[in-house]
Amino acid sequence: QRHSNNKTLDAVLTKYGDKVNIAYAHFPLWFHPLAQKAWESIECAKKIGWFEKWSSFTDTLYTKTQAGGGKPTLDIIKATAEAEWIDVTKLTACLDSNEMATKVSDQQKFWQLLWVTGTPGNVVVNNESGEYTKVSWAVPATSFEAVLDIFVK
Repeated sequence: QRHSNNKTLDAVLTKYGDKVNIAYAHFPLWFHPLAQKAWESIECAKKIGWFEKWSSFTDTLYTKTQAGGGKPTLDIIKATAEAEWIDVTKLTACLDSNEMATKVSDQQKFWQLLWVTGTPGNVVVNNESGEYTKVSWAVPATSFEAVLDIFVK
C-alpha cells in the first residue's frame, strides 16, 4: 500500500525504464482480517475481465483502505469495484466462492520460501544470472538503486 501510495515503483520504472520489470505477488498479513479477501478481490477483478484495470483497481483499493482506517473491509472492496466500473455482483460471487484463495495462498508460500516476512517484501532478481536480493519494507525508490545499479548495466 505504501509503495502504491508513494509511487515508489513508478519512480523505479521512470529511472530504469525497460531495463527492469515489476511482478506483483500476494502476501496477506495474518493480522489484517480481510487481507486475504482483498488480494482475492484483485484476482477476481482480473478474472471477471478487467485484467487491464487490475493496477488501477489495486491503487484505488489501497487509497480507499488507507482512508478507511488502514485495513480493508468488504465495503471498501465493493466501493473499489464500483469506482473502477467492475461488476460488484460478479466480484462478490467470486469472493464468496473462494476460487482465488488457493492462488493467493500459494503466492504467499512462495514468498515465504524467499524469507519474506512482511510487506512490502521486495525481491530484486537479476533475470540473466538468477541472483537475487531482498529490499525489505516500504523504503523510498532510492533504496532500490544500490541493488539495481549492480544488476542493471
